[in-house]
Amino acid sequence: MKAITKALTSGILAAAFAVGGPILAAAEDKPITLNYSDTAGPAEAQIAFAGKFSEYATDLSDGSIKINVHPGGTLAGYSLEPVRAGIADITQVGPTLASDVVPWISILEAPYLIESDAHFDKVSAQDSPVIQDIRQKMLNDNIYLLGFFNFGMRDLTLKEPVYTPAELDGRRMRVIPSKHWSDMWQNFGAVPVPMSSSETVSAILTNVIEGQENQWHDIVGKGIYDVNKYVMKTEHVVTFAGVWMNADKWNQMSETQQAALTEAFESAKTWFQTDYNPNKMAEYEEFLVSKGTTIIREADGLDRDAFIETSQTFYDANKDTWGEWIEAIRNMK
Repeated sequence: MKAITKALTSGILAAAFAVGGPILAAAEDKPITLNYSDTAGPAEAQIAFAGKFSEYATDLSDGSIKINVHPGGTLAGYSLEPVRAGIADITQVGPTLASDVVPWISILEAPYLIESDAHFDKVSAQDSPVIQDIRQKMLNDNIYLLGFFNFGMRDLTLKEPVYTPAELDGRRMRVIPSKHWSDMWQNFGAVPVPMSSSETVSAILTNVIEGQENQWHDIVGKGIYDVNKYVMKTEHVVTFAGVWMNADKWNQMSETQQAALTEAFESAKTWFQTDYNPNKMAEYEEFLVSKGTTIIREADGLDRDAFIETSQTFYDANKDTWGEWIEAIRNMK
């Protein structure tokens, strides 16, 4: 705990952000190897982020930090438990998986909370009260939050086009297996069907469900475009991809290594958000159109304002859990 507090407040960390180059290794720095677990496949965007994070960590620590990336769930599943237990040193999972320790964190996956890239960056900044509160609470669970990067906006896909929430009435949709996501889509009028993302395509083919919602990385990468030919640009959730670390392993590092790892995360985050993701989105759109997918935007009649208005009911239902964080985060834009 002391090492964490010192690292967060030291001039070393500030210097790491200001200089943006390799951080001079201290004499006491000992080489450390970190195992990074992700359930995404080797060619998926999450692993591109992890690979770049690993590169930056080695460079910025003058070689004293090595990160081994384990894709495809080969080390651990999609959970924080392996990091708590030290089976994995680092993992990438969404914020709601930490809601057992930080109940209000589910607001980060609420619809229409984040209004722009700049808004996301303020909420997810290292000195943001959002990050500081989550980080402090998660330390009691032996987890250190390195930070969140913007994995992209989630859109709605279906076999047929819809333009308003009212048109979702009775439509069966795959949702992430959690009460939060089921409640959200029930609020929009759909019939939520929780299931693993790997089951989505076959479930659509067999008419178990009619559609789903996801980032374009998964719409393309998992072949959803083959069975859902309509993509509605609802842009209902900006995805907070959380990178979490075993706190005991964090404390084993020197202050310079902690600063280097933090700077490596921020550098990988910037690369993903300003270089990798924008290029991928343009590539995906061209690909989807070539495959006969129809992309429906506000200019095509999508009533996004109706989706935003409908989402307010979801905030009202969760106000006891989210409390003052609703306005606090909205006001950070």
